[in-house]
Amino acid sequence: MECLEDADLLQVGVKFTDFEGSSMGEAVRFVEMNLHNKNVVFAGLKPKYFPELHFMDGESTHYMMIEQFVNQKHAVLNDIRHVASETYDSEFVLNVVSQLEYPLFSMHVQNIEFTAETKQLFLDRAIQQIMKEAGSSRLFDKALDMVNQLPYVTMEEKKDIFHTLLQLFVVLCGSRYMFSSYVKLLQVPSYVSNMLHYCSDLAEGLKNVIIKKEAQIHILKQPIQIDDLIERLAGLREYERLTLLVLKKEVAKDAEASSWNKPEQLAAGPFHLRAMAITSDSIAIEWEAPMLKDHVIAFEITINDMMVETRVTRYKFQNVKPDTDYHIVVRSKDIFGNVSQLQAEIEVRTEPSLLGEDWALNKMVSASSVEPGFDGMTFPASHVVNGNSSTRWSSEFSEPQWLYIDLEERVAVSRVVVQWEYSFATKYEIQVSDDTETWVTISTKEKERREGEEEVEVSEEVIVCHGEGRYVRILMLERETTYGFSIWNVNVYGHKVESESMCKV
Repeated sequence: MECLEDADLLQVGVKFTDFEGSSMGEAVRFVEMNLHNKNVVFAGLKPKYFPELHFMDGESTHYMMIEQFVNQKHAVLNDIRHVASETYDSEFVLNVVSQLEYPLFSMHVQNIEFTAETKQLFLDRAIQQIMKEAGSSRLFDKALDMVNQLPYVTMEEKKDIFHTLLQLFVVLCGSRYMFSSYVKLLQVPSYVSNMLHYCSDLAEGLKNVIIKKEAQIHILKQPIQIDDLIERLAGLREYERLTLLVLKKEVAKDAEASSWNKPEQLAAGPFHLRAMAITSDSIAIEWEAPMLKDHVIAFEITINDMMVETRVTRYKFQNVKPDTDYHIVVRSKDIFGNVSQLQAEIEVRTEPSLLGEDWALNKMVSASSVEPGFDGMTFPASHVVNGNSSTRWSSEFSEPQWLYIDLEERVAVSRVVVQWEYSFATKYEIQVSDDTETWVTISTKEKERREGEEEVEVSEEVIVCHGEGRYVRILMLERETTYGFSIWNVNVYGHKVESESMCKV
């Protein structure tokens, strides 16, 4: 923030206009006129009214861009990372804005012009800020101290600690993300912006873990473990240190930092690769790797001719062919973009098929809602039938929700396999239909969280059920978490129902 001032914005042609009215009609005219003139409109809103901003202080003021506004119809809002072009009822947006007495302003951007001198001015200021940073770890020391206090303080003190840590990681996530976008515009190696982006991802991950642990205490009334928080915090601290060093070398051209050279190859690879579970249509593998020591942040996995990437030391391949040989290779990838020369590999063979054809694979899917994506991430319903265990569907943060698959044939269903993410349904029904209008329930399930279980990435349930129909629906009635419902994969097994002949002899 110290690198950019109001006078600088005026210098490059940015002009601001504040809304000075006090009524809803005046606010509507202000928004519509500025959007018509191709200006950017910002509105101050309370986060508590937007599920996507649940991690923020609900009573604070958060500014979002109004991209579209059709009076009495809809408004499209955007804050780049957490609310990405989402549509809301226009009257709802106006009511939220009115509670804060209409904090609206427009930004005129038609006449923006950056000269070479202006660009250099901003770059020089950024370099000065980078050089001022000494890499102090006081921030992380304080955060670690607060994490270590969590098991021993009162519920009210826990709440304060969670709130402080949450705000810290939100700020780190947003600032690193925005700066990574800025650095992409500079003539520096691409790995610099990638490192900043990864620091943003780590902070985002810490933010999500904090939210889950707070829910675990206040909603589930369970004790929490802090080992994963400490480990993640150590990783973020190390990569922040490395990233500052890289910024000083590549952006600021600091003489001292320039003596440091990033590794040009990653020799160390994963080891102890093993198959944990093999079925007719899935292969679960695990391996070991010196993550933080060698600055490993991801793994490239090749199974026959297909390659996937993951950031954890385990993976489950879904919808592989039964009774088939597979050659699996795993390589490590570090924060600098290097991929290890050394690799771990195994040969496995899937079991013969017992359930038969998966009728859901690559079929059309409809859902009651989809969680808003951010930073390029999307969670569409089609993910549950694409055979990829690293992609998922996620709903809005409410209940009930539903998801149904068009099997394209009338099928006598015998098994439905649901692979839940952490945000699973504690109560749901399996239903079948021939027209998506009338549904018949063929199974009702209730699921309880196991004592001491902190997080489940893939929790597979095989539901034995019997019913016939072209469509299979999962009706989700109750949630385990404050999030919505989230599913990695759905498989449907059974046999085609042969249609009766209309011709009689």
